[in-house]
Amino acid sequence: MLGCFFIIDILSISIVVCVFNLFTFLHLPTQGYPLALIIRKVAHFSEYFVLGLTLPQTTKELNFPSLKYLVFIIPLLDESIQYFTPGRVMSIIDMGIDSLGLIVGYHLASRIYKKT
Repeated sequence: MLGCFFIIDILSISIVVCVFNLFTFLHLPTQGYPLALIIRKVAHFSEYFVLGLTLPQTTKELNFPSLKYLVFIIPLLDESIQYFTPGRVMSIIDMGIDSLGLIVGYHLASRIYKKT
């Protein structure tokens, strides 16, 4: 049981490092940003990462291979809803982080399922 928490901690740290590297790659400033902003970006990545992890098995069980392409509409819809919500802002950067989470989760799960 303790090993499971250790894996989750390593995964969490990896996600934070990945998002920080994404900020650096996109030349987005990280200095002076409140920790809450970085945590929100990590949350965007994480939730779609988990969705990406479920895709390979789901597409196989439903026999619906194009689902992996249709699922990329979800970040677009998610951010579009924020456009119409008072106090929220639609962000292309968030859509990119969401999509990156999907891609990383999907490819990681695909490799795991191939080995089993």
